[in-house]
Amino acid sequence: MASGTSPELGGALARGNDGDHLPPGEWVIRVAKTSKYGYAAHQSNFELSTKDREAPIPRLSIWAERLTTDEQAWRLTGRKPANDAVLRLNVDLIRSLVPEPSEPPTPHLEVEWEPRFVENEHGIRILDAEPGSAGHAGIRYLRYGQSAQRTSLRVQLAENAVVRRLPELLLDEGAAPVKQ
Repeated sequence: MASGTSPELGGALARGNDGDHLPPGEWVIRVAKTSKYGYAAHQSNFELSTKDREAPIPRLSIWAERLTTDEQAWRLTGRKPANDAVLRLNVDLIRSLVPEPSEPPTPHLEVEWEPRFVENEHGIRILDAEPGSAGHAGIRYLRYGQSAQRTSLRVQLAENAVVRRLPELLLDEGAAPVKQ
């Protein structure tokens, strides 16, 4: 059983340790820009950011839905008005995806906890305590295999993602200057 979970899906979910697998049946969300794709998910929504690629363990940044609301995820990812939707996926589906071509073999995608850290006023990395930050996780192995295999996995993620538009009032909040 993964760290911080109860045996049944309806039980409590708590942030796991770095690299622990999210439990089966969980749903994850990713904040994305969809307006230029007709408010549909696109494979480019599943490209690792520079920050994701340069991490010690490259993972696509996502959020466990039971610990992070859509609005919290949007705020935690920078309050960008262009990021107008949340893409929702089930972890079991993510783990079941098979790239095309299937050869050479690549690891199956995995959904892992990835605690979110921030720097405090002294420049020391500490666990983020912002609301919703406990849900931070990542999809691992999206950078493995040949280019066609990686593209295939991103396309499958996009095809299976449920798109939820974020409220205009929230997006307007991102366009306004942040009050200090």
